[in-house]
Amino acid sequence: MTPQQTVEHPKWDAFKTNFLQSNYITDFWNWLLTLLSKSAELVLFGSILYSSYQLIPGVPMVPPAIDAFLFLVQQAALDIGGMGLLKRNYSGPQATGKGWSWKTAVRAESMGCPCFCIVER
Repeated sequence: MTPQQTVEHPKWDAFKTNFLQSNYITDFWNWLLTLLSKSAELVLFGSILYSSYQLIPGVPMVPPAIDAFLFLVQQAALDIGGMGLLKRNYSGPQATGKGWSWKTAVRAESMGCPCFCIVER
């Protein structure tokens, strides 16, 4: 491109450049993980209420299919919440030069152990 030529659509070129560098994809993924990790708190609160309901003597039992579905929802909420914590608390080498902090390593381990136990079965 010579200096005399002008670009007709500079916004499109900027969008294409950022999309190819995956800036928009990264921003969308960060937004989605933040949204899901915040909504996971509500799901986990509901699962605690459900588990408490099951412990009350004399209440009718829930069908096993619903019980299994709610267990899977609870596990998914735990995993999504853990991913959100990791994403929010990761201090990369660019930020500090040290990599993972102690808190982040503990959070990663506390998320990895239940996932490993579920896959192991």
